[in-house]
Amino acid sequence: MRAARAALGRAGLGALLLVHVLMLFVSHASVALAIGHRLVPGRSRYAAVAIGVGLIAVATTLPYGGWLLRLLAIALGFGAVGLFLSGQRLPPPAPAG
Repeated sequence: MRAARAALGRAGLGALLLVHVLMLFVSHASVALAIGHRLVPGRSRYAAVAIGVGLIAVATTLPYGGWLLRLLAIALGFGAVGLFLSGQRLPPPAPAG
């Protein structure tokens, strides 16, 4: 009985680790997409993600502030994924003028 509980516990931890890694990947991709669309609007999603990932990769390797930028990207990405999963959307911006 103990062996079954231990195996279930390890499987649960493995599943939790897999979900965490997938969330990190999706959160970085969503932030990269947002950055890419801001910098070059009108490009395809793939180009926007590539530009955003490149910018995040360069920014997070900075010696003193890189860890803070990585933490910010992860937090923004988790928030974006959470909003997507809950189905909430921001209202459209009011027209200027």
